[in-house]
Amino acid sequence: MRISTSLNIFWEVGVEIQNAMERCAKAGFEALDFNLTDYQRMEYPPFLDSKGEEWAAHISRTAESFGLAFTQMHAPIFPKFAVGKETERYTTMSHDSLRIAGAMGIPWVVWEPDVTPGDYGEKHRKEVFQKNHEFFDPLVKTAERYNTGVCLENVPDSMGKSRGCPKWVSSEAVELCELVDSFNSPRVGICWDTGHAHMQGLEQRKELRILGDRLKVLHIQDNNGQADQHLLPFMGTVNWKDVMDGLYDINYAGDFTYEVHNAIRHLPDTLKDPMMRYAVELGKILVQRNF
Repeated sequence: MRISTSLNIFWEVGVEIQNAMERCAKAGFEALDFNLTDYQRMEYPPFLDSKGEEWAAHISRTAESFGLAFTQMHAPIFPKFAVGKETERYTTMSHDSLRIAGAMGIPWVVWEPDVTPGDYGEKHRKEVFQKNHEFFDPLVKTAERYNTGVCLENVPDSMGKSRGCPKWVSSEAVELCELVDSFNSPRVGICWDTGHAHMQGLEQRKELRILGDRLKVLHIQDNNGQADQHLLPFMGTVNWKDVMDGLYDINYAGDFTYEVHNAIRHLPDTLKDPMMRYAVELGKILVQRNF
């Protein structure tokens, strides 16, 4: 497992992307997650115009010059089943994210499945599955066109309250696998978020065994089990032995990718590089299970 990080550890602090990539490389990271959500609220995101692929390919080449590779991407985050211009905009942007991923050679783009208001009884559950297919089926076709893939992420039930639903369709491995398998496509896989799983109160080794080779990418983060804090391992209460044993049980072949912006982003700039070096060494210890 290569030690990787989302570039969102620098967003909102004015660090230009080339500088951010160079600093990640110097800290010892080997791969990167391109966090497209950093750009989604821009009035004119650079990847939407006719030169989007050129812009993305340049970023990818620059990363390669630093010895880095982009191996996953986070797509826009938004309520996918809402009606209105904002949903239309972000849906179009979601298709563009696959186009950009193709230009960058990124194999997997991550979205959270969504839910609709209701009691999550059997009828409502079928409706939720159908709505997810209505949204993601066209994206899978776009992924095929650009030779990339769609990963669906686990989300804790507690986040369903914001959608008027007591349960989230992907909160546990069994149902997440059921949803992914229903697409019957090698272009659809799973992203496992360790912090989300902890908020759900799951035994992660057991859950990871259920995922098996459906698991393509990770969001590695820690929290206190109550909030989505996005901290480095051992800053919260995730059972990291359970996580790492589970990854080895299934022979996980992807990267060990941090989504830990709240542990780094808000530090004084002089402390960001030492913290990134610490994160890399911590990642190596976890991957080697030397703790």
